[in-house]
Parts: sequence; C-alpha cells; structure tokens
Amino acid sequence: MGSYGQFCSVARAMELFAGRWTTLAGRELQHVIEAVGVGGTRWVPELGDHHLDLRLLLWDLHRNYDLGAMPVGRAALAFHLHDATPRARDCWVVVDDQEVDRCDDDPRYEVMARIISSLGTLRRVWLGELPWHRAVDLAQLRVEGPAGLHRTLPTWLTLADFASVQRPARAVLR
Repeated sequence: MGSYGQFCSVARAMELFAGRWTTLAGRELQHVIEAVGVGGTRWVPELGDHHLDLRLLLWDLHRNYDLGAMPVGRAALAFHLHDATPRARDCWVVVDDQEVDRCDDDPRYEVMARIISSLGTLRRVWLGELPWHRAVDLAQLRVEGPAGLHRTLPTWLTLADFASVQRPARAVLR
C-alpha cells in the first residue's frame, strides 16, 4: 500500500490497515477517526524525515493558535526553518482581528517574534514529542524577540490534536 507521505497520525495509521480514507460520513465517523488517530499516535513507529511536509505542518500550526492567549491587535510571527528548501525556509503567521493567516511571502508587518528551528524539531514540538522549553534548552529552537517572549510564546500555540496521547517505550514497538 502507498504512503500518504504525511505526519498526520490518522493518515499514518490508515496506511497500516486501509486504503485512502475519507471523511464524507462526517460527524458520524468522528469517534472512529479520533480512535484511529489515538491508535496511530500510540502505535505507529516514529516518523522519519521523509514524512515531513512543511506546508501541512505550517497549515496545522496556523489553525491552532490560542487567540485568547495572544496580544490584542496584529501579531506577526516569522518562522525560519534552516533545513528547509530555500523557497520554504521562511514563512510568517499573522494574527489580526481574531483571524490567523499563514503567509509564504513576507507580509511586511512588524514581526513580534522570529522562531528559528529545523523542520524536524518544529514537527517534534508540534506533535508533543519534544516540549518547547526543552527544545529551547537544547538550542534546537530559538526565539528572537522581546525579553520574556520565549516563555509566553508557547502558550499561544496549541499542540497537535493527538499530542497528549501517551506512547509506549520504543522497545515495545520493536
């Protein structure tokens, strides 16, 4: 069976036991899809670099900001992913009037913070595999901006839907 080439837990789990899945049944299948996502997160082995999809990751990130935790008014965040392709290396997220937009081109707004990381590290943080503060302590993620912002910034970004799922020790998966 082919690969979806994504880091989505549901898609990865479906690669194991089903063909292309669809959500046409909508809410009726929500509990099934959520169970597949939990199972996929728990039991599908760690994702490799070949599963990295920059556009999907940034799309998911931009959909999951806690707008109530963010400053009032416009906030622009710049992401610099030093290991991404040159065209995709820099991107921006702009929050304005409770709307979030992801930009591939510089929106020319004042940038509140710049997040510098590898794509793999940002994916691991997003999926809950590596806590934000730990990535900062390990110098795998850096925040440039006003003092103290590196402490509040993680509260703006909620993690992936299945980030809280407990995973077994690696030895169990082998």
